[in-house]
Parts: sequence; C-alpha cells; structure tokens
Amino acid sequence: MIWGACNDNILILLSVVALISLGLELYQKFAVQQADNKQRTQWVESTTIIVVLAIIVLVGAISDWGKEMQFVKLNKKVCNYIAPPITRGN
Repeated sequence: MIWGACNDNILILLSVVALISLGLELYQKFAVQQADNKQRTQWVESTTIIVVLAIIVLVGAISDWGKEMQFVKLNKKVCNYIAPPITRGN
C-alpha cells in the first residue's frame, strides 16, 4: 500500500530535492566553519518537507487500505449471493 502511494512522480521529485537540500544544509552546518556564531536552522525547511511527504504517503496508503477492505466485503456478499433459477414456459 505504501509503495503504491509513493509511485507518484511529484512525490518522488519532492523527496529527492528535499533530501539533497537537507544533505547540503547539514554539510554546511557541520563541515564548513562559520564566520559568525549564529545557530543555523535552515535544515528545518527540508525536514518539514520530508515529514509532510511522509504524512501524505501514509494518508494515501490508509485510504487505499480502507477502499480495499470495502471491496473485499462487497466481493464476499456478491460471491455468497445465490441467484434463483429462472425457467421459461412450464
């Protein structure tokens, strides 16, 4: 279910861009010496995008699961239905 929700091209593109942005921001924070002593919080944007994407995927997967369970219930009702025989004439 989750993999099906992840197969959207826009979600894949946003995930890749957010991961690249997060990697670059963390590299700047830890590897590059800063001239000023300000605490950098640029990583918050990328992390927020990743969290929102995870929420979107989970909601989509839960919705698909609910639809599948409804289909299974309906399919059981259809399979258990016995149609009465119809005869023509006598």
